Amino acid sequence: MSNGKAAIKPTVNVEMSDEAFSTVYKTYDYSKFKLVDTNRIVNELSVRRLVESFKTLYLVTVLVVNERFEIIDGQHRFTAAKELGMPIYYLIVYGYGLKEIQTLNTNQKNWQRKDHLHSFCAEGNEAYLEFNEFMNQFPELGISASLKIFTGLHGGSLSKVIDGKQLSMRDFENGNLAVTKNGITKAYINARKIMQFKDYFSGFNSRGFVTAILPLLDLSIYDHKRMLHKLKTSTIRLTTEATAKKYRALLQEIYNWKAAKDDRSDFINV
Repeated sequence: MSNGKAAIKPTVNVEMSDEAFSTVYKTYDYSKFKLVDTNRIVNELSVRRLVESFKTLYLVTVLVVNERFEIIDGQHRFTAAKELGMPIYYLIVYGYGLKEIQTLNTNQKNWQRKDHLHSFCAEGNEAYLEFNEFMNQFPELGISASLKIFTGLHGGSLSKVIDGKQLSMRDFENGNLAVTKNGITKAYINARKIMQFKDYFSGFNSRGFVTAILPLLDLSIYDHKRMLHKLKTSTIRLTTEATAKKYRALLQEIYNWKAAKDDRSDFINV
């Protein structure tokens, strides 16, 4: 195991004209550092991989911390080095916080939606807390399908006005998720309806199926009880399809099974 000491040549025959930006410090005092609640949750698998790597060769990598010793960049490296009793190399950048954490992590390894959700919930953002509770109520739906249901953004609905704000899917990552009481109520109703497809189709929670069914739930011609009855009695079965349009075609076929000509509905052009 490397002892963490970097070899330093006594002389460097290169004229240095660059301005020194900051001092890199070295310490074994792990207690002074703080993991930031609004950062992504430490991934144990990533830590384990770093531990094994550090056992072979521990290279000097510098943590970025702010004036409160909150780790802005390098929480996984810090956790692994601490476990092995390795030295911590760090520099202090004053004023850094959540925005810089998100920017650094996004540039190095894209944050997943669950990381953004954790971050904004830890910050106390009410809309994200509401969405987190929604996900807790319907854990089988997953975050992608849940976000479509919760916001009502699906398929061609690239953006919509919610509570006076123009909302798009990108706004979830930016911390601008907006909700209304009526919107939340509708999301719970639609989620319960989608969950009822579970008895008939294992892909009920897939992104494609949720994208297909959501706009149907808003149609005045759509009768959910009729759909469930047809799923139970029809000889046609729901199967995995490549696109939302193909799902809607299949749903239309099931919905119209043995229906009179004047009692058939169009789910394709919605």
